Amino acid sequence: MKRKTIAHYEILRRLGAGGSGVVYEANDTLLQRPVVLKMLHTGILSAEQMRTTVLREARLASAIEHPNVCGIYEVGESGEEAYIVMQYVPGSRWTSSLSAGRRACNWFSRSASRSLTGCKPRMRWASFIATSSRRT
Repeated sequence: MKRKTIAHYEILRRLGAGGSGVVYEANDTLLQRPVVLKMLHTGILSAEQMRTTVLREARLASAIEHPNVCGIYEVGESGEEAYIVMQYVPGSRWTSSLSAGRRACNWFSRSASRSLTGCKPRMRWASFIATSSRRT
C-alpha cells in the first residue's frame, strides 16, 4: 500500500478528527522526525477563507509558548487542502486520561457517599437550624 504524501510529509496514520479538520501522524521526510499534520476541512470555505482560517489558527497557537502547547512548524497548502504541521508529542490519548479521571471521581463520589450515609439526617438538621436562625 502506497502512503499519501503532502509536501514532504508522509502520512503514517489518522489520529483523529474534529469540527475543523482531520489530524494525522506523519513523518517529515526532510528532517526525519515525527510530526502531526492537521488537514482543514474545505467545507463551504473558499480558498482565501481557508487560507485566512489556517493562518489565524497557526498564529494563535504559535504565539503561546508553554510546555502543554505543541509547537507549530509550518503552514501550507497542497492543491485544495490547507494544513498545519505541528510538533508530535507521544503519549496516551487525552480521552484515556479523561476516562481515568472520571473513574477516580466516581470512586471518590461512591466512597464519600458511603461515609456520609449516617450523616445525612444530621446535615439536614444542621441546615434547618442554620436557615431558621437567619430568619430571626
